[in-house]
Amino acid sequence: MDDFRAMFPLSFGKQTTQKRPKKKNHEQKTIAEEKPIKPKIPRNQNQKPILKVEYFEDHYNSKNQNQNQNQNKNQNQNKNQNQNQNQNQNQNENQNQNEIENENQNQNENENENQNENQNQNQNQIENQNQNQNQNENQNENQNQNQNENQNEIQNENNSQDLKPDHYEDIPVNFELLLSEHIKTIGSLAIDPSGSRMLTGSDDYTLKFWDFAAMDRINKKPFRSITPYYGHPIKGICFSLSGDKFLVATGAATPKLYSREGHQLAEYARGDQYLVDLRLTKGHTTCLNGCCWYPTKHNMFATYSGDGTVRIWDVENQKTQISLLRHKNAQGRKMPITAAEFKRDGTLLASACQDGSICFWSTKSPFNKPTMKIPHAHIPPKQSQIDLFEITSISFSKTNLFITRSTDSTLKVWDLRKHEEPLATFNLQNTSSHMNAVFSPDEKFCITGTTVDPDPESKDNSQTGDLVFIDMKNLNLKYKVPISNASLTNVLWHPKINQIVVGTEAGSVHVLYDIKQSRKGAILTVEHEIKIQSEDTPFKQHIYSYSELSQVKGLKIRKRRTQNEIPDDPFKKYQPEKPVSGPGFGGKVGNSWTKHLMKKIIKDTRHEEDPRESILKHHKEATENPFSLLHILKLNLFQYLIKKSGT
Repeated sequence: MDDFRAMFPLSFGKQTTQKRPKKKNHEQKTIAEEKPIKPKIPRNQNQKPILKVEYFEDHYNSKNQNQNQNQNKNQNQNKNQNQNQNQNQNQNENQNQNEIENENQNQNENENENQNENQNQNQNQIENQNQNQNQNENQNENQNQNQNENQNEIQNENNSQDLKPDHYEDIPVNFELLLSEHIKTIGSLAIDPSGSRMLTGSDDYTLKFWDFAAMDRINKKPFRSITPYYGHPIKGICFSLSGDKFLVATGAATPKLYSREGHQLAEYARGDQYLVDLRLTKGHTTCLNGCCWYPTKHNMFATYSGDGTVRIWDVENQKTQISLLRHKNAQGRKMPITAAEFKRDGTLLASACQDGSICFWSTKSPFNKPTMKIPHAHIPPKQSQIDLFEITSISFSKTNLFITRSTDSTLKVWDLRKHEEPLATFNLQNTSSHMNAVFSPDEKFCITGTTVDPDPESKDNSQTGDLVFIDMKNLNLKYKVPISNASLTNVLWHPKINQIVVGTEAGSVHVLYDIKQSRKGAILTVEHEIKIQSEDTPFKQHIYSYSELSQVKGLKIRKRRTQNEIPDDPFKKYQPEKPVSGPGFGGKVGNSWTKHLMKKIIKDTRHEEDPRESILKHHKEATENPFSLLHILKLNLFQYLIKKSGT
């Protein structure tokens, strides 16, 4: 029972305590008295520790074997050392013999070399005498060449100079204002007649407005940007004579007229592209290539297109053009027109084609046939028709001179009185279809740009797009000013502000000016005070009109009544709704949502019924009961007769 209670102490309500074993007090031993503890190996009483004996026996045997092996190795090493010593002695004897033989050979070779050197010295003396004679002759020739080169350098320095201030006294290119907001090639440039506003059109489909007086040196951004036709690059921009509106020609077939502020005023008609006879169409059928304003009439302008026509429009008439002229090649096929321009007095209109030909049309007569024609203006007569070099620009002077620019990398000066051959031809790199050439305001110079070599494999990184000045008096190259690392595409010289604007293929616009010669324009931008924001107003304040206050969220408006004056009664705060006013239907004012639904579900079709069918639907009833109507008539007639007889 006690054992059972010990196994389950809690079940019987008693707790048993186990006695802890007493700790044995071991005396501490010193290090000298400690002995190593031997491992206990289980064994029987009559059995010996075999494992321990075998271990020590193996260790003893291996020890003896190692000693024997070491003795043998030492003996072998001694033998090898003796053998190596004998070999080294033999080698040293052989080396001494070889050295003696080599010394004898070297002595013989040195004697032979001395003999050869003496012979070579004699030959060198003869050659040096001949070289001295040739050097004297070359020195005389080099002196003559240096004199000629110095003369050429002096001439070239006179013809072309580097872009440095005060180096150009007759052209305004000493200072520059850079405007870079476009991301693609600049296609067209225009400045209004007053010189205060500039327009730039690009292949990124945008047209940007620049105001020189509103910009400063840091904030050089346009105040407006529009997209006349999305997806179509801008080919031409032209201000009117008064500057209150401008024309835009894009890759679309319809020109647009805008106000000075950028609001669209008119869009002119597009022709039917399925008509073969272009005279019957009311507008262009393919993309435009440019536009120009009539120089003597404020309400007329011309546009030219890839459909081979030049159309003259009236500003007020948007439905059709006033007159039309067509271009045809030698085979009688239409040829796209790439450039057109009026003469300064408005008596001639010149148009250039993609095949390199130029036609002149008199504005005083119908445009049936050209008055003059230059068939191969920029293509030799023997040139194949496959290689076409389009004329990208035509510009007239106040006299009879005019200039043309083409993609054949040439600029040509012509005279209207002798138009068979050009007066001068200048080879200037050009691969851009936007490139033009213009006269200076005093017509002393003609300016154009150059393009960079388009070859991607070319390793020449020193190429630049240059602005070229040609002296019209002597017909020679006067200046060549580097502008940008990218190709130039468009140039403009404004007569009033005397500043030059250059567009590049990279999308940047360079305004060149001179402080002494130019006036306003870019000078206003540079001299304008920079707007510095004060520290007290870190954010830009905006002035709201009274009508905008309700639309601005979070704007605290000052109330006339204070918070204490507002009554707490919700019925007094509630403002009743205003009565509905306006036309109604069926005695109800206003319209409801159910009314609009019922109009769609139930339709009034009385106005759609045929009156003849509405009468004939009673035909069946009348045929089945024909006496119904006669009976009524007889009764009415009988009553009528009774009344009449009684009277």
